[in-house]
Order: sequence, then structure tokens, then C-alpha cells
Amino acid sequence: MSTTALIVLIVLVVLVAALIGWALTMTRTRHRTQEAHGLRTEASRQAVDVAGARTRAEVAEQEAEAARRELAQTEAAHEDTLRDADRLDPGRSG
Repeated sequence: MSTTALIVLIVLVVLVAALIGWALTMTRTRHRTQEAHGLRTEASRQAVDVAGARTRAEVAEQEAEAARRELAQTEAAHEDTLRDADRLDPGRSG
């Protein structure tokens, strides 16, 4: 084989290897782009779930605060009743 043929063969092998590398890179890039799109779609769905959970948590916090206020009022009424009883009959505490 002549030197020129050997050089042409080497150039062709390098070109083919470069084309294969480029094709693999493009395939990987396409795959990653599709995967990223899928993840973004899933994140959008999760954002809706997060918003719903946040709303439910806020409602639960409001209900808990209302329950705490009701408890405080009930305890205050109970203490008032005990004070009234102690005022009427100070010798008997309950």
C-alpha cells in the first residue's frame, strides 16, 4: 500500500470516527432535551399539587387558630364560673 493510500485511509477512518462521535453526541443531546422536557412537565404538575397543599394547610391553620380562640373563651368562662362559685362560697374550692 502506498503512502498516499495509507494517508487517505487514515483520513477516512478519522472522518468516520468524527461522524460517529457527532451522531452519538446529537443523540445524547436529543435524549437529554426530551428528558428535561418531561421533568419540566412533571414539575408543572407538582406545582399545582403544591398550591393545593398550601391552600389546605392555610385553611387548616385558620381552623386551628379558631379552635384555639374557642378554647381560650371556654377556659375563661370556666374560670369565671369557678371565681363566681368561690365568691359565693369561699370555703369550698373544687
